[in-house]
Amino acid sequence: MRLADPQHKLPVENILPLINIVFLMLIFFLVAATLKPFSELNIAPPVRDGSGQQETIRDTVLVDGQGRISYEGALVTPAELTERLRIRLQMGQMPRLKVLADRKLGAADLVDVLAAATAAGAKHVSLITIKGSG
Repeated sequence: MRLADPQHKLPVENILPLINIVFLMLIFFLVAATLKPFSELNIAPPVRDGSGQQETIRDTVLVDGQGRISYEGALVTPAELTERLRIRLQMGQMPRLKVLADRKLGAADLVDVLAAATAAGAKHVSLITIKGSG
């Protein structure tokens, strides 16, 4: 008489402790992370209609609603902006310049920033906007 082989059950792995550890690590890193603001200026870009390519924020001139200009993390005057841009362009490090201006910025202040970029020799200047919902 032949008896059936006993079936060996694989032990069930308890993964609950692993899940707990992963969530604890996630919470730890979320709490421990230091979030740095994008800029020291509070900027709300203008809204645009239509679609276009999204570009990264690099080599960007920031201008807030009061006309304060920030470039490379420092507040600068239009003359200082011209000099810094001229140096970057001479080194060949900036093929395109982007301007992120607050929607409340006056046109005259925006023209001053664009004039500084033109005086430095910038040939490709883009104004960054936010796509509208319409």
